[in-house]
Amino acid sequence: MGEKVHITWPIEPHTEAKHEVLQYYLGAWFPIIATIYPRFLYIDGFAGPGEYVGGEDGSPIIALKVALQHRLKEKFQRPGKELVFIFIEKDEEKYQNLLRKLNEIQRPSNFKIDPYCNSFEKIFKKNVIAEIEEHSTPSFVFIDPFGPTGFPMSLLRRLAKQSSSETLITFQYQSLNQWFLKDSSKHKRLTALYGDDRWREALNIPDPRRKEHYLRESYEKALKELSWKVQSFRMINKHNQTQYYLFILPATGGGC
Repeated sequence: MGEKVHITWPIEPHTEAKHEVLQYYLGAWFPIIATIYPRFLYIDGFAGPGEYVGGEDGSPIIALKVALQHRLKEKFQRPGKELVFIFIEKDEEKYQNLLRKLNEIQRPSNFKIDPYCNSFEKIFKKNVIAEIEEHSTPSFVFIDPFGPTGFPMSLLRRLAKQSSSETLITFQYQSLNQWFLKDSSKHKRLTALYGDDRWREALNIPDPRRKEHYLRESYEKALKELSWKVQSFRMINKHNQTQYYLFILPATGGGC
């Protein structure tokens, strides 16, 4: 266990709650989408090492186990169906640990795993979005970064045009507020995150609660302008402070 300390970390209660949301959502999404489509994608854009320091499962392993152990698993494990898991992790050591964890899991032949050691934005633009756009392949995209960058609104704009693509986003408010707002060298990244400069108004809001409300509402509004139907949940840390928001984006119907 000692040699993995630098690539894994203790799981937090808010992370366990997030994983419960992911598990619940996929438990509904997998059998529904498999009833309609022969091929579908699960994409974990910031996959991590696949485990926590105590041995708890990371999101890639959770997604695989949902599909493998589902009570309706015959819907997406039968011949003629293909479930593709795309796991993207930029850090080489975390990526290698993830591969080790994935290799420990037996899976049926129609479960395909495509791992990438690179940035989510680069791989999504180069390898993933083309298939979704050209073949209308249904997808579930889990975007769970450490900070508020790496998934620009321009990417979500393209994804919103796909009638059967759904997304779960971890919107890292705490790091946005503590590190990105206060550092002008990072402001271009916030413009990419929101799709424009609407976030800048928060610089003129001294009250912390009003500022948080504005930043969350502005991001949600930007998503809705792309025809996403948005649900959001506030996730707090042990100090009862906002750690991040979860944004659930069901399929748009291709209306944007």
